[in-house]
Amino acid sequence: MKQPWWKRMLSHFSDIHIESVDSSVNPELYVCLSKGRYQLCVKNAIYSFEDKYDNFWDTFAMLDLGDFIGKDILILGFGLGSIPKMLEMKGLKAHFTGVEYDEQIIYLFHKYMADKIEAPLEIIQADAEIFMKLNERKYDMIAMDVFVEDLIPNQFLQPAFLTDLKNGLSDNGLLIWNHLYHYEKDRKAADNFFEDTFQKIFTNASFIQTSGNKMLLNKKIVPSQAK
Repeated sequence: MKQPWWKRMLSHFSDIHIESVDSSVNPELYVCLSKGRYQLCVKNAIYSFEDKYDNFWDTFAMLDLGDFIGKDILILGFGLGSIPKMLEMKGLKAHFTGVEYDEQIIYLFHKYMADKIEAPLEIIQADAEIFMKLNERKYDMIAMDVFVEDLIPNQFLQPAFLTDLKNGLSDNGLLIWNHLYHYEKDRKAADNFFEDTFQKIFTNASFIQTSGNKMLLNKKIVPSQAK
């Protein structure tokens, strides 16, 4: 759904509330227009922000996205589709599968953002933990972006879930895991998770530091991949 030009213009000066919905999963879930873009928010977090979702935008800038042309990309925690939107803006044509637990978020995506994504896209309403446990497909990229407010639910921080992610990757597949890294408690939690759990499952793991986020990768990015 396209907003009038005057709303897009005013949103560069102040956020404009567009719609709130009742959600049993995410209380106080709403869409606003900010800097001319749709932003999906809850009380303590931003779930989607089109190409201003900087943690993934900056990470994608470090990758040779040509490696993923025509490949299968899985997004856990789909939101309003910032990840496929940004990848398309960077010229990547791929096949996307989005897993989103909150049916109200899926409703908002179809209402406000679906017409902005051209690539083949399948959205599945499911719990990401159960989806990965039952999954039998191999994906060339998995973007892990599951939050409730500003927290990653504990079941996703367990070795069993990471093993399911590993089993869902193709031989040269890439996992990108979004972890908050803004406040001291977030930094400590991210560092401990990376060292104590993530690296034990992905022994060649690395990370990219962005503004306020630590993006964990299942492997190191070799110089030929970096931009």
